[in-house]
Amino acid sequence: MSSCVLAIAASDVLGHSGIEADIRTISAVGGRVVAAIPAFICGNAQPQVLPSDLVLWQVRHALAEAKPAVIKLGRVYSAETADDLFSLLEEMPDENRKLVIGFSCGGQHPNVEEMASYKRNLLLRADLVVLGVPEVEMLTGYAVHDIVGLQHAAGMMLTIGVRAALIKGSDAIGQDIFATDISTDMYPLVRPRDAYLFDSAAAIAAFMASGCDLAGAVRNLCAG
Repeated sequence: MSSCVLAIAASDVLGHSGIEADIRTISAVGGRVVAAIPAFICGNAQPQVLPSDLVLWQVRHALAEAKPAVIKLGRVYSAETADDLFSLLEEMPDENRKLVIGFSCGGQHPNVEEMASYKRNLLLRADLVVLGVPEVEMLTGYAVHDIVGLQHAAGMMLTIGVRAALIKGSDAIGQDIFATDISTDMYPLVRPRDAYLFDSAAAIAAFMASGCDLAGAVRNLCAG
């Protein structure tokens, strides 16, 4: 198995987020990245979603040829693609390969079917789910207003079956939280100077691909 990361994310026409941010971030922390693109996005315009079979073709060949140590998965903008990706990962198992999901909705909220697919399959398979306050509120139905609420929301994520969650707190809350079934750690907000162009989940995936365990990868990001 190689030390590279397979990043699966939409391509942002403007270059700010999606696969472009993943490639920038992973490269910036010294990692190697291969990519699969499920959709094209541009601001608030309607995403242009690729057929599931084209997405799976990319992922299948990337897994077979590059043998990535970690998969970093963003939004795929399709319940069918999310379900099919889960099935593909089950068909091509690797006990050493890790899965990090960056669940960020931006200005495009997932529809009911896409959200349900993530909740019943991919989020439960991931070694880590990285998300913000708006996303955790969507997934749990719980409104987060302060640190106590952030801690409660982290517990709710574990209750629905997520193995580990890194919730990025708002500026008003002032902290991030990393929660597993073993421990909960609070960190000062991680806001790089170019945060709009930086992806936390991609950075953690790169650290894990380089040999860090999950807790160490999160510490590298959150505590420097």
